[in-house]
Amino acid sequence: MNDETIAIVFILFMIGAFILYRKWYKRQKKTYMASDEVIGGYQLRVIEHNPRTNDAQVVLHLSHPANMFQVESVAVEFIDSKRNFEAFELRVLIEEDMIPKLADDKQSALVKFYKSDFLRGIRNNEIKLFRFRFLWQLMDGKKLKTHELAISARYIFFKPDSGFFN
Repeated sequence: MNDETIAIVFILFMIGAFILYRKWYKRQKKTYMASDEVIGGYQLRVIEHNPRTNDAQVVLHLSHPANMFQVESVAVEFIDSKRNFEAFELRVLIEEDMIPKLADDKQSALVKFYKSDFLRGIRNNEIKLFRFRFLWQLMDGKKLKTHELAISARYIFFKPDSGFFN
């Protein structure tokens, strides 16, 4: 074999390896932490599973290591460009019975829903989407709010920059 044939075989091998790697990578489960914060000992997380697929799932997780708590409701607070707030309960927005599931140790709770249902609820209620945040209402009257989030052009939740420090 001459050098030209070896180079062509090597290039075809590299292209085939790249295609196989890309197919393998696309099949892998991906998890994206959109928000993670601690408020008064409570840890609030917004997690996206497979954010770029049609069956993307959002998990809202609330935990407190030493406190037993009960969640009254979970809501979404929409914020428009003029900083006006409008809140919707998550079960009304998604049109399903969204009951926060408490863990056996009563120290954490989570809510799961599909992102497509969430976006459909926004369109059905004709909400102008600028920014939003999730709101946990506890039985003792406490309200816990996540970071302000926005949705990117690829429908992924992210924390937008406030612009004050630029």
